[in-house]
Amino acid sequence: MAARCEHPDVASVGRIPCRASPDDPAGGVLMVLRAPRALGLAFDDGGILLAEVVVSGARKILSRTAEFRFPAGRDAADPASVGRMLAQFLRTNRISARGAAIGIPAQWLVTKQVTLPPADAASRTGMLRIQAERAFAHGAGELAVDYTCDNDASGRSTVLLCAAPRERIDRAVAIAQAAGLQVACVTPTAAALARAAAAAAGGGAPRIDLLIERGRIDAVVLAGGRIEALRHVPSGGDASPAGGAWGERLSSEVRRMLLVRENEGAGASLVLWDGLGLSAGTIAALGTTLALGGCEIGSVGALAELNGADAACPRHAGATALARAALDPALRDIDFLNSRLRSSAVTRFGRRLRAAAVVAAAAVLFIGWSIVDWQLAAHAVNGLTHRLEAQAGHVQEARVVREKVSLAGGWFDTRPEHLECLLELSRAFPEDGRIWATQISLSQDMRGVVSGRAVEDGVVLEVFERLQGSAAFSEVTLHGGMTYPKAVARDRNLAFSISFRMRGGRP
Repeated sequence: MAARCEHPDVASVGRIPCRASPDDPAGGVLMVLRAPRALGLAFDDGGILLAEVVVSGARKILSRTAEFRFPAGRDAADPASVGRMLAQFLRTNRISARGAAIGIPAQWLVTKQVTLPPADAASRTGMLRIQAERAFAHGAGELAVDYTCDNDASGRSTVLLCAAPRERIDRAVAIAQAAGLQVACVTPTAAALARAAAAAAGGGAPRIDLLIERGRIDAVVLAGGRIEALRHVPSGGDASPAGGAWGERLSSEVRRMLLVRENEGAGASLVLWDGLGLSAGTIAALGTTLALGGCEIGSVGALAELNGADAACPRHAGATALARAALDPALRDIDFLNSRLRSSAVTRFGRRLRAAAVVAAAAVLFIGWSIVDWQLAAHAVNGLTHRLEAQAGHVQEARVVREKVSLAGGWFDTRPEHLECLLELSRAFPEDGRIWATQISLSQDMRGVVSGRAVEDGVVLEVFERLQGSAAFSEVTLHGGMTYPKAVARDRNLAFSISFRMRGGRP
């Protein structure tokens, strides 16, 4: 079954037929639709090779393969737009897997092999962070770094450090996410292919996997189930990759990769993953040039069941291995998306992230303090409200008193000063009747004279002293002494006259 995407820059897609199981009368297609599945996306500079793998019990079945080519300039300029086109491409060709693994070519990588002394995992990680900073110092802030490690009998660790441009990885992840995919990992395509093929073959015999594509070749050295070397060899413009300068470059590069192993790779087998459709003679000549013991042609059928369609999709071996890696974390020796050195990258390279974290923490503290301050203010307002409610009765009583005082104030605020003078004079006279006033005269300047009678002179002096001691009067004077009146011979009461001035009076 074949289909074609409507976009002119997208290549055709092939679906691998799946035979029905004898126990499944509905056919293999329904079995595939119901089963878990994953998608492998092998990126290169021009597009993406895709392979969908379906799980049915212990079986891994290659369901569909496809090739998506980037529109000119779109992959770098607008990943979201390319992702939407990829989503439409997946729907058109009935690729329904959501989980995905992204593969990148070896030409995007920088690698370095280092040997570490015996150490625990935490110390080893710290040493590797230092090694990564030294090895990839130029533009280190723009690199994603991960490693694969193996320990020998003495406890030493042989580590392969791998770095890739973070911009390329972020762009690939953005395209996949815009297409609605959930990215499980980002790993070198050749590394995933070699690990999946070795796991399918079983055993830990050393092997060299060569993934041959147009214009490039990715070489992987695998031993004991661990990746020891990973290189990119450019093929240039040679028409025949088995001869000429290209073959010499490949032979030289493979030998350099084998130098890291004892006995220079003795017993290593060669596995070719042919993405160009090389002839048998070309493959034989390539094996002779590399001077290895044997040469095997890698089969996609070793990675997933094809049901007789093996020859239909030799270029999709890498994408098929990536789909297997999405389903099996054990096949992800190198994962730039979930790097074991990611904390180091954040510490050294993530200054913007640290600044953003500080700003976020300050914002959280400010918001928290604002909430606490608001709660304290609300509590204070509630307390004052309760106090006002409790004092409502007292407030009403105070209002009644104020009204009474205001009413009484009208009687005193406009009262003449003469009344105050008479009040103070009456307070100076005793109430026992021994002395009394017969005449009181007051002028405008509050000067006055009080005349009266008394039964004895002592009580007159007492009144005189009271007037002198009163704060309401000044200039108190007793005039002419005390005399007995002549009009009535029998009247023995003394007559007196006292002048004064009311304090506060007008001058």
